[in-house]
Amino acid sequence: MLRRIVSGVALAALFAVGAHAQSPFTESFTFLSDGTGGQDFNAYKGRFNNADVADLGVGFPTGGTSSFQVWCADENDLVGLGQTYPVWVTPLSTSLWTHVYVPSGEPGAYLNAAAASTEMAANGTGQNSANDNIQYAIWDLLGYDRPPHAISGYNFGDYNSGTVDTDEGIATTGAPHLFANQWLVITFTGPGGRIQEFLVNDTSRPQEFVPEPGTMAMLAMGLVGMAGAGMRRRKIKK
Repeated sequence: MLRRIVSGVALAALFAVGAHAQSPFTESFTFLSDGTGGQDFNAYKGRFNNADVADLGVGFPTGGTSSFQVWCADENDLVGLGQTYPVWVTPLSTSLWTHVYVPSGEPGAYLNAAAASTEMAANGTGQNSANDNIQYAIWDLLGYDRPPHAISGYNFGDYNSGTVDTDEGIATTGAPHLFANQWLVITFTGPGGRIQEFLVNDTSRPQEFVPEPGTMAMLAMGLVGMAGAGMRRRKIKK
């Protein structure tokens, strides 16, 4: 009986490793005007035009005149306000990073960037030096130029290296407390053929932390080993 129980737990652990990963999906995304001509990072808006509730949370606004907050995750040229793009959407709880622009070291870099965006959200909307430096921290966390490259088309007068360091420290401390499955990366090709990315917080999705597949796999292997040892002892006794 014990062997059966242990085997069942092992299989459940293995299933959890596979089931925990969330797959990227495609969407139609419209970048909406933020009312500032595209210069206020904390006021960017977007809309999914044909989203499926199987991919997004049932309470997430989609289609029609709906909109949601998006956070700039790339240092490239600004996308066209009011323009619609075919995009890949990647949950931060996934194990498949094929479609993101910065695939190395994931999901850590994007999760840190997501935590930094929550700092910006706490400052309220409006272009100011605090939000600007948090945006520079997001770009730096994702491996872009430091100081920011002029390709972003943004005013760097507020850039302060010490402030960026502080913002990154706050972000990396807060990242482990985020629910990875509620954060999505929107990736697509923008003006000039450059990759554009945004972060989205979909709180209507399940609350899942970043999976640790290596740890779970080791646990499953250990449980399988225990089950096997039980079987061997049973044979010896016979």
